Amino acid sequence: MMKNLNDESPIIIDTGMVIKSAKWSPNGNVLAVVGSLIDGPEGNKGIVQFYNPLGQHLRSLRVPSYTGMVNSISWEGFGLRIALAVDSNILFANI
Repeated sequence: MMKNLNDESPIIIDTGMVIKSAKWSPNGNVLAVVGSLIDGPEGNKGIVQFYNPLGQHLRSLRVPSYTGMVNSISWEGFGLRIALAVDSNILFANI
């Protein structure tokens, strides 16, 4: 993450996952990163990891194993809920 276009020391986050999508919350306090774990168990197909603007990991949200791969994420207007596009389904979660 960069503070500006000429940032000489950007924050680099190693998520340990194959990333499909990333979105900032509407107020810019939380970055949600969606994908699948690189070394995760076979049944764990999707995960959402939340980071603050300094790159510190806040929480992880595992997507149930009976669903498919998570492809996209969207924040609700107030930043209290997220919607996940999983195959042909939409899953909602309160944050």
